[in-house]
Amino acid sequence: MDKILIVSAKLPNDTTDLDGGTSTVRQFLQDLSEAYIIDYLFYDVFEICPVSVPKEINKLFVKNGTDLNYIDGTAIDCENKFISRVKKADLISRDIATLIDSYKLCIVIHCSMSMKLQDYLNNKQLEKIILLPMFLTPSYVLSGDTVPEEYTKQEKRILDVVNCIITPSYMEFEQLKEVYNVCENKIHIIPRSIGEFCGNIKKIKNKACVNICYIAAFRRQKNIMDSIRCIEKISKRTIHCHLYIVGPIHQQVIYDECIKYILENNLSDYITIMNSITSSNLKELYQKMDIAISTSNCETFGRSIFEGMAMGIPTIVFERLTAVKVMLKDNKGIYFSKDVEDMVRMINEIVENDLLYNTMSKSALEVATEFSEERQKRLLIQLLKNVINETEND
Repeated sequence: MDKILIVSAKLPNDTTDLDGGTSTVRQFLQDLSEAYIIDYLFYDVFEICPVSVPKEINKLFVKNGTDLNYIDGTAIDCENKFISRVKKADLISRDIATLIDSYKLCIVIHCSMSMKLQDYLNNKQLEKIILLPMFLTPSYVLSGDTVPEEYTKQEKRILDVVNCIITPSYMEFEQLKEVYNVCENKIHIIPRSIGEFCGNIKKIKNKACVNICYIAAFRRQKNIMDSIRCIEKISKRTIHCHLYIVGPIHQQVIYDECIKYILENNLSDYITIMNSITSSNLKELYQKMDIAISTSNCETFGRSIFEGMAMGIPTIVFERLTAVKVMLKDNKGIYFSKDVEDMVRMINEIVENDLLYNTMSKSALEVATEFSEERQKRLLIQLLKNVINETEND
C-alpha cells in the first residue's frame, strides 16, 4: 500500500477533545487506513505525550508544539497566536521537508501548519501536499479576532502554490475564491461526516424541564455569553429549562466572564458547565437533550450542530452561520434566528407546539444520512487516488 503522512497539532485518540479538528483527523485516519499506510507528524501543543498510538497509525512522530498554544495562562495570549504560528512555520516546514520524499501524499491539517512550505519544498514535493485550511482570516475576523497582516499574507502564499485544498463548506470555498483568488479547480468540497451520531424522533410533551445544550469551547468565536443571556430570558418565562454548556476552556478570560455573569444574575440553578466529556458520553448527553442551540459568531462547518440534529434534536442557531444554512438548504429541523430575542421566542414556540417540535425532530434526523461516514470516505479516497495519479503522470 502507498504511504501518506498526516501533519496536525491534534491528537486523534484524545476522546475528550470535542474540537472539530480532532474529530476530522480521527475520521480521516479511519477512512484512509484501509487503503494507505499512515504516518502521523504530531505537534504536541499541551505536552500530553507519551500516549498510546492509534491502531490506524503506522508511525507517530512527536514534536514540541507548545509555541502554537494560545490558551490563556499557558503560553501566548490569543491575539499573539497568529504571530507565534508564523514564527513556528519554518520549523514545521523543515520537518515536513525531511520526511515528504518517503510518501505519496502529505495531508496538512490547518493552513498555519503549511506556511513557508514553498520555501523548503520543490514543485514536485509541493504537488504531494493536500491542505485542509480549517479556519482562515475571514473566519477569524468574523469570530472577533484581530489578525495581523503578516499572517494573512502567509496564508495567501501557501494557498497560491498548493494544488489540492479540501474544504467542508461552500462558505470556505467562496472565501478561498474571493479573498485569496484560489483557482476553484483545486478546491474540493467534502463535508465532514457525523455518522457516529444517529438518534430517533424526540418528543417534548409534558416535559417538567426542557434541557437545552450548547456544545462549544470557551473562546471568542463561540460567543457563549449569548447562550447564557438566552437561558436568562427563558428562565423569566413560564418555561422551566436548563442549559448544558459543554466544551473546554480555550480562553480563560472568556470563561471567567461567563462564570461572573452566571453568579451575578443568579443563574447557577439553570446552567451546568461540563469542560471535559468523551465522545461516547456526548452521545448519551444528546439523548437527554430536548433542544440544541448555537450562538457562535462563525463556523466553517459546525460539527456539533450537525451531530445534535442527527440525534433528532430540534436546533436553533444564529442566521449569520451561513456555512450551516447553505449545507442544510431546506431542512426543517433547524431554525436560524436573528438574535437572542428571536432565539428565545422560537424556543418558547417549539416547546408549546408538539406538532412543530416533532416535525423539526423528524427533519433533523435526515442529517445523519446526508453527512454519513460512507459518503466522506468515498469522496476522500477517490480524491487521493486522483491526486496520486496526477503527480505520477507529471
